[in-house]
Amino acid sequence: MTAHSAFEPRLPELFDTHPVPMWVYDPATLRYLAVNPAMVAVHGYSEAEFLTMSLADLLPPEDVPRLHAHVARAREQPHCQAGRWRHRRKDGTLLVVEATSSALTYAGRPARLVMAVDVTDRVRAEQAMRVSEERMRLATRFAGLGVWDWDLTTGRLVWDDTLRELYGFPPGFPVTYREWADAVHPDDLPAAEAALGRVIADAHPGAYEFRVRRPDDTTRHVRSACGAVTDPDGAVVRVVGLDLDVTDPRRAADERERLIRKLEEQNAELERFVYTVSHDLKSPLITIKGFLGHLGAAARSGNWARFDADLTRVGRAAEKMRQLLDDLLALSRVGRAADPPRDVSVAAAAGEALQQLAGPVAARGAAVVVQPDLPRAHADPARLTEVFVNLIGNAVKFLGAQPEPRVEVGFRPADRAYYVKDNGIGIDPSYHGRVFALFERLDPKAEGTGVGLAIVKRIIEVHGGRVWVESAGAGSGAAFCFTLPPARQQDATPGDGAAGEGHPSGATTDGRQ
Repeated sequence: MTAHSAFEPRLPELFDTHPVPMWVYDPATLRYLAVNPAMVAVHGYSEAEFLTMSLADLLPPEDVPRLHAHVARAREQPHCQAGRWRHRRKDGTLLVVEATSSALTYAGRPARLVMAVDVTDRVRAEQAMRVSEERMRLATRFAGLGVWDWDLTTGRLVWDDTLRELYGFPPGFPVTYREWADAVHPDDLPAAEAALGRVIADAHPGAYEFRVRRPDDTTRHVRSACGAVTDPDGAVVRVVGLDLDVTDPRRAADERERLIRKLEEQNAELERFVYTVSHDLKSPLITIKGFLGHLGAAARSGNWARFDADLTRVGRAAEKMRQLLDDLLALSRVGRAADPPRDVSVAAAAGEALQQLAGPVAARGAAVVVQPDLPRAHADPARLTEVFVNLIGNAVKFLGAQPEPRVEVGFRPADRAYYVKDNGIGIDPSYHGRVFALFERLDPKAEGTGVGLAIVKRIIEVHGGRVWVESAGAGSGAAFCFTLPPARQQDATPGDGAAGEGHPSGATTDGRQ
């Protein structure tokens, strides 16, 4: 050990006995002037070896420029934090030290005393923590998980940018509990806050789902899982959680459920279809078969009047079967578009239907009024015309003995429903659920096969709408109502095309004229 006569009175004893490595160096040459036993023990060099070395000899070559810069700055400071440095031991292994430096006089010349704490294990732990945190960050990022941390003692809420992106906030946006609550859908907020409250009260992990309304007016479904952090006394001081956007899986599940329900409905409809087809087609076949025998007997006996009457009955039964088959074919084609859906004039479709129904309307002497300002819809124009042919035709058929028969085609803004309303015989409310069933005829004596309203229902549902009937009962008339997707170009004139594309008048047909 070199002499310590230049040290302060108590410094030599402290220098030699301190467990932390210490050394004195010459700022001009960077050479070691003195080292303590701890320095020797940690680095593996002997005291004599140290006194032949400079500070740069312990550093990796790439750290030497930083050393010269630091020493130049330290000359002007009596005491400074020297920061962290990498040292190479005699055996070649590296360690990391945190150093402090103080100016002093040694052997009559300026020198500096350095104390260096070995922080190698701490640095390794910090690096491992950073690696772990980065792995967690990447894992949560790739998994779409947003991380949040809520300090209950300060109220501070910390979000990562994945979570901000989920909620529609810009990167780095400072989020508070109030802003989170404002983003949650009002219908879901009470349950979400209650679930979060249970996690805090019970100090147990919990999970819950809610909807988030983003600033761009889109809605996302979020599943949040969180847990409580307690202090040594068991009090909850923080809540940390992970939020996951489950919008697509939720929509897929909802769509799957919708398709399952639709399939169940179609299977039930198919069962009814098979039953009704077998029943309604069997009736004319029985008629034909029965009267064929009568035809033979009449021919053999020369009873030609009977022969002609039976032949007429056979013809009517065959025509009935043809109508049934035609209607069934029409019903089977409803799911296939006649034309691609587009923005169409509903008034024009109703006018086209009136042209096709001109004969029945005139024969009944009915006034059919079409509102000229019907909102446009996004639909298959041919199928929409088919809807009006069936609904207006059905209304005309059941006007009864009404002295001033009238049918109106209109639109109700309140529920965005189109309607075909008549002042005819009406429908008892107990039958409202049956009128759209296949082959269902409330009046067995009425013309038709009972397929028309089933076709209407299928067309409207294929377009994503719904159809229903409104009637207070006998003698009160009936209104058949339905919804359709609105036109995508809302700036179009509502009744555009009504006059030129449909009925010549574009508004009214009066069969009484």
